Amino acid sequence: MSEYLPVETSSAEEKLLREAIETVAQELGFQAEIHEQGRESHLHGYVGDQRQQTAQFIVRRRHVGAVSNDIGWTRQEDGSYKLLISRYDQRSCANARQITEHVDIEYKRRLVERQVKRSVRFRGAKVQTTRTSTGAVQLQIVMRG
Repeated sequence: MSEYLPVETSSAEEKLLREAIETVAQELGFQAEIHEQGRESHLHGYVGDQRQQTAQFIVRRRHVGAVSNDIGWTRQEDGSYKLLISRYDQRSCANARQITEHVDIEYKRRLVERQVKRSVRFRGAKVQTTRTSTGAVQLQIVMRG
């Protein structure tokens, strides 16, 4: 049985995280489970066994990989979200890493985009996501000219 590891995230806003997960699910072609706060659902292991961990946002194992576990995001007492991902999936499953990385990037893009929209200085600007030659992701504010 693969152990779930709680991973700190920068995600603290429920709406932005939900929208990021929904966008990534649509882009990558899977259905994410979205539960209301207080009505979380249990995560399941790679053989379908119900785990004790619960999450508000879940990517079921059938969308992650043949021998993968569910991936989930759960709200902490301080309002931030923790990613729940198995040790196996974090180390060995490229699809799990792709999903969680894309959600993190999309969340940050939406956060920056909201800040740009609120700023008089950046009125009309767009936020672009680019990947450098080293694989790092950059968010750039592009002014309309």
